[in-house]
Amino acid sequence: MRCASSTLVDTYADGRIKLHVTRCGLAMRREAHLLFLEGTYRPIDGGEHVVAFERAHGSKRLVCIAPRLTWKLAGEPRWPLGEVWGDPRHRGRARALAERVHRRAVRG
Repeated sequence: MRCASSTLVDTYADGRIKLHVTRCGLAMRREAHLLFLEGTYRPIDGGEHVVAFERAHGSKRLVCIAPRLTWKLAGEPRWPLGEVWGDPRHRGRARALAERVHRRAVRG
């Protein structure tokens, strides 16, 4: 499924963006049902502002990463985008999380 469009972001107050994310998550669960029914669950430490976990079944992997408490990062009413995540205090955890997801060193 495609990511949320700017229209969904621009109209976040009406709840369509939340519905879109929920629909995408349910579609993924339907498509990869064995990951959820028989797969292992492993939480991933993403720090204070990230919730993440991995599901694994055979050679299949699914990593879910979601922001948490973004108002502390961005302040209201800003979206937590761009430079908010570029703060040096978050780079270490973000890099470690990306390396876990990709199972290799991340450059940059």
